[in-house]
Amino acid sequence: MNYKIIFASGDETDYLAIEREQRGDVLILDESGQYFGPIFITLKRIAFEYSAKRVCYLESNMVIVREPTIATILKSIPELHWWAFNKAWLPLSEEEIAKFYGPSEKWLIYDVYVDDDPATRML
Repeated sequence: MNYKIIFASGDETDYLAIEREQRGDVLILDESGQYFGPIFITLKRIAFEYSAKRVCYLESNMVIVREPTIATILKSIPELHWWAFNKAWLPLSEEEIAKFYGPSEKWLIYDVYVDDDPATRML
């Protein structure tokens, strides 16, 4: 399966994402043309967001990573694929993409290929 991993902010540096402990400018485009909008977040950020007043912490399409860097996010795509994220998450509409991810002219796009052969699966 071929995926395009899009960083909509167009920023090649990771320092802001590392400082914020999260990255929400990521789109995953699958071979069928559907876009998905995961939020990559660290446990430290969850702990910060989760106050004593809250009963639970919920975030749509949340993916917990050690660091929300480009390299870590790209390496996480096979696990998301094997987990079948595209069956668990709703795809984004064109309106949502335009509203939240801005003009595609500044997008950074990376190609990630995931082999469906169970022998190559490394979870």
